[in-house]
Amino acid sequence: MVRAGAVKHPGEWSWCGYKELLGLRKRNRLIDQAELPRTLGDGVSFDGFRSGYDEGIQEAITRQDVKRESLWTESLAVGGRNFVEEVGGRIPNRMKVVVESMGDEGEPWIVREDQEAYG
Repeated sequence: MVRAGAVKHPGEWSWCGYKELLGLRKRNRLIDQAELPRTLGDGVSFDGFRSGYDEGIQEAITRQDVKRESLWTESLAVGGRNFVEEVGGRIPNRMKVVVESMGDEGEPWIVREDQEAYG
């Protein structure tokens, strides 16, 4: 909604992943906060991720470099394989979902809608 001009900062929009990525969302989370630092590499703590993420968002807004990133905008869940398979299994018959790896080494995994289901 920042790109659309509805808000100036993603923290102002309740239905985006910003608050969840910062650990501010407590219920109905889709992001596996325990696995997130592990998928980012050795030595990355959740607090370190939060700080870097928040700084990166602010820098992008300041530079007016707010572009769409398909990994986040087209996925229903992103994380480790067990997490996304669990989330994908919870989506009842409303759509056909695909669980797949997006990386060369198997991480991150995503759950997304199968676009062929609409064809």
